[in-house]
Amino acid sequence: MSPKETTILEEIRRQRPELARRADEGSALAAIRIHCLECVAGIGSEVVKCTSPKCSLFAYRLGRSPRVRVLTDEQKAAAVANGQRLAAKAAEARAAKAEGGEG
Repeated sequence: MSPKETTILEEIRRQRPELARRADEGSALAAIRIHCLECVAGIGSEVVKCTSPKCSLFAYRLGRSPRVRVLTDEQKAAAVANGQRLAAKAAEARAAKAEGGEG
């Protein structure tokens, strides 16, 4: 690594302390983001414009995993309905417990 690259990395870590902290704590996505920033001289907008799709880190360059599943509208609606059902069930249990405790 040349002295210039080290300077770029140090500057990135100085300008983005939260990202550096997460990378230091073991976040692979944060470390990849720092690597990508270093690759484009620390310019965040250039990471988005990256023209190296053959890079093994390309899909992770924006700090997100491409493996995160995108839910369809139907799946989102089902998840909301399930959450509402569980919340209602919990409210009923709390009400039953309160009734039993007061009587």
